[in-house]
Amino acid sequence: MEAAGASLSSVPPTPSSLAPHHWQGAPLRFRQVLKLGALEAPRLNSSPGRHPGEFLISPVEGVLRVRKDVELDREAIAFYNLTICARDRGVPPLSSTMLVGIRVLDINDNDPVLLNLPMNVTISENTPVSSFVAHILASDADSGCNALLTFNITAGNRERAFSINATTGIVTVNRPLDRERIPEYRLTISVKDNPENPRIARRDFDLLLIFLVDENDNHPLFTESTYLAEVMENSPAGAWGILEASESSGSI
Repeated sequence: MEAAGASLSSVPPTPSSLAPHHWQGAPLRFRQVLKLGALEAPRLNSSPGRHPGEFLISPVEGVLRVRKDVELDREAIAFYNLTICARDRGVPPLSSTMLVGIRVLDINDNDPVLLNLPMNVTISENTPVSSFVAHILASDADSGCNALLTFNITAGNRERAFSINATTGIVTVNRPLDRERIPEYRLTISVKDNPENPRIARRDFDLLLIFLVDENDNHPLFTESTYLAEVMENSPAGAWGILEASESSGSI
């Protein structure tokens, strides 16, 4: 029996062209992808065939590997179709080909990013509880659980005046507001992803500033509870005194 050789060439990375030989690739730390065998050629001894980019195959063992100087990036290319060819040295030479599909699995190597912070929002101090305040947007280039995001308010939420939906990022009023007591809030919003191992979760932080607009919600008050004035009985018309009153609602 004549010896045979193995080589590979690439096919554009479209999962729809995947042949029955399908293998889901592993993270970058696993350099060997899989081992191929040819029943007619227990010894493969041709010169190495090389994928022009990320992969190479040894013609003797039929081992398909990621090149040592390459790191796969799922966010750039998530799927590869490789055409593997085994060729003997008979006369005439005979060969067979097969497709190997390699799916690159995601690792949590991208930070989530808050897209619309910092943000300034102005609302009335009489805004009802549960009213909408802002919608915080974020994205993550990873996939699966590595791209599932959780929102939280981590600082500045005095008296828990606001709440944020952990899944949607929608901020709402959580309790009655009072501009005369707290005129503004500086909320630190965080977003984190949710990998299977929470110790490697990635985060982003930024500010949401909420300013309260004054409403006429306070009655004017006299500065004294009782006023006493004296006037001469022969005082001319138009004589007057001064009564003082104040209001806590700003300039209204």
